[in-house]
Amino acid sequence: MGPRAASPSLPTASPVAPTAALPPCQLPLVADGKGGFVSLPAGTFKPDPKFLTGGNASFTYDRPFSRWLGVPDARYSDALAPGAWVSPDGARYASTEYLFNPRPSPAQGPVAPTGRTRIHLVDLATGGSRTLAEANGLYGIVAYAPEGIYLYWNIQSFFGLWLVDPATGSFSQVNGEDFWQYVGGGAAWAVSTSYDSAQPLIQARILRLDLKTRVITTWFSGPDPNLHLLGLDNEGHPIVAVPTQILVLVRANAPRQIYAGSPLSGVTSLSDSNGTWLGTQAGIYLYRAGAGLIKASNVAGQVVGSCG
Repeated sequence: MGPRAASPSLPTASPVAPTAALPPCQLPLVADGKGGFVSLPAGTFKPDPKFLTGGNASFTYDRPFSRWLGVPDARYSDALAPGAWVSPDGARYASTEYLFNPRPSPAQGPVAPTGRTRIHLVDLATGGSRTLAEANGLYGIVAYAPEGIYLYWNIQSFFGLWLVDPATGSFSQVNGEDFWQYVGGGAAWAVSTSYDSAQPLIQARILRLDLKTRVITTWFSGPDPNLHLLGLDNEGHPIVAVPTQILVLVRANAPRQIYAGSPLSGVTSLSDSNGTWLGTQAGIYLYRAGAGLIKASNVAGQVVGSCG
């Protein structure tokens, strides 16, 4: 268990007024099971005939190679954010293969699956694939970062954080608790809930794990179990949703409100050099620090690549 630093009470979120203009670019989107591009600033969507179809369940568009990528069978795998399993330079991607042990007799009742995980690495320039590592247990991919591939334990309850060296395949444990959903800005981020007898509701917290010191700090807390971590902005700050607000945590206990109103459903995020794109059932939004949140398109869907 890593050390936990105490945090003061939560201040009121400060809003940011939207002032940004939309960049002229093509934004990769998956909408109603079809992949294509939203032309900005017009906001219109056109399906791409090159989009992958079939058994792939997790998609991203690799801008450096102008290719749609899909990970087969994402039931037990992979990335919590589109493209999190692609290397930062877009030249390689990691995927998981599960080698399940035989299931016990149904008479024994429900039993969680067990087995081993193989981590494969694919080179997009050559198309070559190699097995990078194999380990006991079932793991999912959190992020492919400059220092390596981060994994979480993937059975019954997701938890822990491991790092795989993409050069040697060696495994090292970073943390053995909590569910670290995103990695960025020198830290891993998780949502944790607990019951506080002094409060009438379950307390939800956003936790920051410093990847160098391994110290865990509470960056946001509140009496609302409906607290969601949507992703990180392009500076590594967590983006948090509560029922009627979206907040950016620029530092511990200093939320910046970027949206307030009716709850947005199906929110996913992806950051690039333009800012942070939010795909929702109400359309696509762009957030930039200091410029606020602006609506980019009425097309509903998931942003799956950088706008270029």
